Order: sequence, then C-alpha cells, then structure tokens
Amino acid sequence: MARKILIWSFGLASLLPIAVAAIWTVGIWIEVAFGASPIVSKKFGLTAWLVLLALGTALLAVYIRHALRNPQITEEMRIIWPLILVVGNGFVMPFYWWIYMRPGRKPDLLDPLRTGRLRA
Repeated sequence: MARKILIWSFGLASLLPIAVAAIWTVGIWIEVAFGASPIVSKKFGLTAWLVLLALGTALLAVYIRHALRNPQITEEMRIIWPLILVVGNGFVMPFYWWIYMRPGRKPDLLDPLRTGRLRA
C-alpha cells in the first residue's frame, strides 16, 4: 500500500511543473491584458521556480534510474529513454510514469513503446 502511494505521488509530482507553468502563464496574461497589479509576485515566482527546479532535478534522477534498471525496456530503449527524459524533462515525465510506473497498468497495452518493436 505504501509503495502504491509513493508511485502515485511520483505521478502527481510529475504533473506539477506543467500545472505551475500554466498557472504562471495565466497570471501573467491577466496582468498584461487587464493592467492589473501583479498577481504573481516576484518573490513567489522565484521561490516557486527554485522549488520546482529542485523537485524536477530529483524526479529526473529517479526517472533515469528507473529507466536504466527497468527490465521491461529493451537495451536500445534504455539508451533512448534517459535521453528523452533529459531533453523533454517536465513534459515527458508524466508520459513515462503513465507507460512504465503507473500501478495497475496492462503490460501489453503499450508494448511497441516499451520494446521499441512493432508486432508482426
């Protein structure tokens, strides 16, 4: 049970950078469009950015470690997935979590993505 909660928390944490970026963008657009006082203060923005940077770095390390040790991934994909995770970072992590880490996933549902080969 505790492992399942930990895995779901990784999934939610993977969505945080996207959610904060969306909230930040909406706040800036409201500020610019309506000439309102700053909704997103500079102190909050800097603090949020530093927290997300630390969280993203920690998550990236966990995801790369998982990708390198995952027996469901072929050797070729073990080279590709860490590169994709580094380049795509906050936008790719939720997809990796959904494909490989999500509890209750069906092993054959995304088989071509896991193995890197299409079935004949």
